[in-house]
Formats: sequence, C-alpha cells, structure tokens
Amino acid sequence: SILHLKAVHSKLTYLLKGTSDEDLQKSFIHPESKETVVLRENIGIYAWHCNHHYAHIENLLIRNDWK
Repeated sequence: SILHLKAVHSKLTYLLKGTSDEDLQKSFIHPESKETVVLRENIGIYAWHCNHHYAHIENLLIRNDWK
C-alpha cells in the first residue's frame, strides 16, 4: 500500500540523512546477482525503482479516473 511505502521511505530518509560520505562508499554483495554494489549506487537505483513504481500507480489512478 501507499501508506506502507511512505512509512518505509520516511525511515529510510531518516537513516540516510545520518549516513556519512565514507559510509556511502561502502559496498556489499548483492544476494541475487552476487555482484559487489556500492551503497551510494544502490540508493540511486532504489530511488529510480520507487519512482518507476509510483508512476505505475499514478497511471492506474488516471486511467481508471480514481484521482
């Protein structure tokens, strides 16, 4: 639901505001691809992905005249 996403994003925003540049350069092994991913890059990918899903929802609202 939208409310769930808003809650998750609020908590993520709070966490990221306290993240140092040094922390953003850290990396992890992605559990599916097994590739090394830099946290800063992953945040950008997540932001794009969320916007992509929001666009799907918005288009559905418009298409069905729910707005």
